[in-house]
Amino acid sequence: MFELRHKFSPKNFDKIAKTYAEAFVRYQEGKFRDAERLFRALSGFDKPSSILAARCVQFAAQPPAQWHGIFSLTAK
Repeated sequence: MFELRHKFSPKNFDKIAKTYAEAFVRYQEGKFRDAERLFRALSGFDKPSSILAARCVQFAAQPPAQWHGIFSLTAK
């Protein structure tokens, strides 16, 4: 018997979703080091978590002047 498995299996999907939600709340609150740690834990699962983790590193080193929880792209 062969069974297809994916990293987003029903067993771990709830945990992944909860961790992502917690990381994103920390990101919006400006708690970039906490958010980065949580996003890094998920970076093997999806690309957005890796991107947000890298952004958190930048923001922790040089915090945005007026952070409202929203990142605006300035270039393509």
